[in-house]
Amino acid sequence: IEFLDDVLSLDPDFILLQWYTNDAEGRDKSRRPMPYRLIPSDYVSGLLHRNSALYYLLKQKWNELQSALGLIGSYSESMDERFGGPESADSRRYDRELSEFVTKVNNHNLGMGIVLFPNLVETGGNLDKYPFGYLFDRVLSVCIENNIECVDLRQVLDPDMPVSELWVNRLDSHPSAAVNAIAADAILERFTKQW
Repeated sequence: IEFLDDVLSLDPDFILLQWYTNDAEGRDKSRRPMPYRLIPSDYVSGLLHRNSALYYLLKQKWNELQSALGLIGSYSESMDERFGGPESADSRRYDRELSEFVTKVNNHNLGMGIVLFPNLVETGGNLDKYPFGYLFDRVLSVCIENNIECVDLRQVLDPDMPVSELWVNRLDSHPSAAVNAIAADAILERFTKQW
C-alpha cells in the first residue's frame, strides 16, 4: 500500500496488483529463518555472492543442509506461524492493509484486478500441494467480496511443469520466460474487455 499513492499520482486508468506471498510480510522480514553464515565477513560474502556462481551454489546447499538437519526452520513454517491463523495479529494487519488498498483504489473510481503469483521455490514443482494456499484463499475472498477480477496463476500453470521450466535457471528461482508468457496470456484474457 505504501507505493499506491505514487501510482495514483500518475492518474492511471486501471490498477493491476501482482500479489506475491511476501506481500503479506510487508517490510517485516525479521521472522524469516536465518541460516548460519557460510563466511562470517559481510565484505567477503558480498563480494563472492556478486562474482561467484560456485559460492552461490555452496551457500544455497549450506542453507538447505541446515534446514534438512533441523538447525533452522523453513520459510513456509515461518509464514504458517505468522499467518496460518486468520485471527493472528499479522493476518489481521495484512487484511487491514489489503482492505485499505482496495478502498483507496475504489475511492479514485478506478478499475482494479489482482494476479496471484505463486512462490515457485516452495512449490517444489507441485502446485497441487501449494503451502501458501490459505493466503491465496484469503485474497480470493477479498476479490469476491469487492467484485474484483482475480487471476490465480495456480489454476493456469501446468502442475506437471518441471522446475527447470518454472525457474529462470537453477540459480534463479524467479519465474521463467515461459511462466511469464503464460501469466501474460491469462492476464490479457481476463482483463482485455476492461482495458
